[in-house]
Amino acid sequence: MTIILDANILIKDYHLEGTAFKMFFPGCYKAGWKAKVPAVVVEEVVASYARQFLKHRRSIDKAINSLKRLACSEPPKCDTHARMDC
Repeated sequence: MTIILDANILIKDYHLEGTAFKMFFPGCYKAGWKAKVPAVVVEEVVASYARQFLKHRRSIDKAINSLKRLACSEPPKCDTHARMDC
């Protein structure tokens, strides 16, 4: 028997390390089944991974820029004898 894997299954676990795959691959081997991934599915999974990566990269960049605005490169100059307004 040949099992065709769909992009939705692979996108849920890009590294194929989840419980479902840990059970699936040995089960296929024991049963003598083959798992196949069509080229179009590979392309879809790669494109999805790239979109997810860029989405998270933008989120990280946004957070870094926000932290840069919050922080300063030099501590504020304060007169230690004056009120603590800085």
